[in-house]
Amino acid sequence: MAIENTIEILGKDDRIINNYFWKSENKASNLAIFFPGFRYPTEAPLFHFLKLHLIKNNFDVFAIEYRYNEIPNFLNLSANEQDDYLYKEIKIIKKVLETLSDYSKYCFISKSLGTTILYNMVKENLQIFKKKNSQCIWLTPFEKNKEIIELLAAEEINSIYIIGKDDRGYHPDLNNQISDKNYVKILEISNAGHLLEDQENVLQTIANNKQAVKFCIDNLIA
Repeated sequence: MAIENTIEILGKDDRIINNYFWKSENKASNLAIFFPGFRYPTEAPLFHFLKLHLIKNNFDVFAIEYRYNEIPNFLNLSANEQDDYLYKEIKIIKKVLETLSDYSKYCFISKSLGTTILYNMVKENLQIFKKKNSQCIWLTPFEKNKEIIELLAAEEINSIYIIGKDDRGYHPDLNNQISDKNYVKILEISNAGHLLEDQENVLQTIANNKQAVKFCIDNLIA
């Protein structure tokens, strides 16, 4: 059984960054950290079902709910100002994560905007993320998709990479750069958009999400 906690995180201009920390009553050996999407919170399907599996398999789960889509001050900024806002909060979140250093294995699970946040952390801390006890899961990257693939092609970072073939961020020529890397497990899902949705078939959407969750479970850090 997991007990829900929280950590006080003050972001830019001292705003409270919401988070949830599900900790096992019996101390878990491993930690999973969730970086949600812009409008894809941690109770959305991929994260919700992965959370249930992880908690049952010796993981604590820490989910960061930055919710930029609900912050008027952020939405009213220019693109460059939003990047600056985001980067400053990434540095704050990184300092919090550095305090969670007493686990044997770490799994960083990101979706869409969350992949951009994770990319920035990995890029600046390569030696940490290249360790064998660390794994990154990249769910439907978009803005930094090209940079993420180039990073994975150049650096041995244990990863799972999942994208829908109908996602605007999907570029098969890019994916070819990492298709031969044995440290990257790749899943490309047909009839799946950015939310792994099939707009014409809700049952296919459910199947797509099931396929993604199973692929993550099957390839989780050993």
